Amino acid sequence: MAPQIPDNSLTILDRNFLSPLSLLAIQNGGTNRHWLSRLKSNTK
Repeated sequence: MAPQIPDNSLTILDRNFLSPLSLLAIQNGGTNRHWLSRLKSNTK
């Protein structure tokens, strides 16, 4: 999924995609990439 995300973008994720490896792949896989996700109140 991460290689297909364009640079200079905001990716909105579902709660099921909270793997640290996935989030880092989005953030570090290009230029000016950001992600946003809703979290449950008890998520740490």
